[in-house]
Amino acid sequence: MSVLAALDVSKAYGERVLLEDVSFTLTEGERVGVVGRNGCGKTTFARILSGAETADKGSVALRRGAQVAYLTQEPILDANKTVRATVEEGLSKWLVAKKRYDDVSERLSKSHDAALVTAQLEAASDVERLGGWDRSHEVERVLLHLGVTEIERTTGVLSGGQKRRVALARILVGQPDVMILDEPTNHLDADSIDWLENHLATTFRGSVLLVTHDRWLLDRVADRTIEISAGKIYAYDGGYAAYLAAKAERLAIAERTEKNRQNFLRTELEWLARQPKARTGKQKARIDRAEAARDIDGPRADARVVLEAHVEGSGKTVLDTRGLGVRLGDRWLIRGLDLSMRVGDRLGILGPNGAGKTSLLRVIRGDIAPAEGEIVLGKRVRVGYLDQHREALDPEVSVFETVARAVPSVDNERIDPRSYLERFAFDGKPGPTGGLTLKRPKSGTPPFPAKVYFLSNGSCGSTCLNFADAASVG
Repeated sequence: MSVLAALDVSKAYGERVLLEDVSFTLTEGERVGVVGRNGCGKTTFARILSGAETADKGSVALRRGAQVAYLTQEPILDANKTVRATVEEGLSKWLVAKKRYDDVSERLSKSHDAALVTAQLEAASDVERLGGWDRSHEVERVLLHLGVTEIERTTGVLSGGQKRRVALARILVGQPDVMILDEPTNHLDADSIDWLENHLATTFRGSVLLVTHDRWLLDRVADRTIEISAGKIYAYDGGYAAYLAAKAERLAIAERTEKNRQNFLRTELEWLARQPKARTGKQKARIDRAEAARDIDGPRADARVVLEAHVEGSGKTVLDTRGLGVRLGDRWLIRGLDLSMRVGDRLGILGPNGAGKTSLLRVIRGDIAPAEGEIVLGKRVRVGYLDQHREALDPEVSVFETVARAVPSVDNERIDPRSYLERFAFDGKPGPTGGLTLKRPKSGTPPFPAKVYFLSNGSCGSTCLNFADAASVG
């Protein structure tokens, strides 16, 4: 049975078409993953389905009485509420139903009215539908699984990652009929991701729409995967691995079709070149078929991001830390860390939320001072830092202008900013691109030609520094 459906939905920003007459149906209890390259319209599609944004054309229908909850990439929480109170908002409907049942039961104990019996049965049905009778400890349990322990703090003092986990917890305890989750595993550690995967796959009874780049999450959870590409939707049964196999087959068919079209056009053009100017009716029909084939758009190749880092003029040593200690208030995050990096090293940092991974990067970069020990950067080393929240970006500056200010030089010749943008799948135009803007660095150091790149919330390289014990890392 359908719980959510979109019919002939279109959405464009200026000349940029993200969705063009797309239709989609989410059935009861189904788990659907949404994939596609950055900027293809995944988040826009999720926002339209959730009701947070309106489509230019088409309609979205929700089953009567069904509840939709949407996890945004940048949730907005009441800064004055505690974590506990914020997550308890997800239980609001259950609390109302439970209170109604308790009130009716108390009245029924004093009067055996048939109308009260009916009201009690209805309230009991609502309580069961909203998750059962014992949900008093669910807030603490879900927050603990998501790595949030200080639940009496106000949300205004939380980091962006902590706010996302609190927002996710609020949705999970609410048990809506439909959950639309935009990058739900961002800012979660490995244990929390494993718990979330199991919860979505086996415990949650409603429907789920997942916008994610996490292929392992899709393989474990998704019953179906849809791809958004060039304004269209392509649906595939199964998770990410099944999607890759089916997409490869689709692209192979499209390539064969395009080759047949090109061969047909070549034959028709040769025929046209041999024919006299006078045309018969049959010749006219043949010309029309050739023109129709000519006007068909061929398959588009996906843009590929090309990442390169040029390191010149530095010594072998990039970074040395000696007896490094990092402290947050009265709590030691790291003590006695001796770390050495050489040119070409790739180092990954692992650990639970709050262990001090980001704090270590910020200390090495010089944003905060170490509590003890010293940090030595190699000769002529410059540090480029990509933080979780991209705080160095100015939302008022266009993509082109931002990159033009920081684009590197090769062999003492400055790279054309448009060419550099094309490496990252932008179109290279000097104006704003689809409303997107990149950031201007707050410091004067261009980030691109850096000798050391610190990627917060990135993937491990050949070596991983594991913060399993947050109190002592050697």
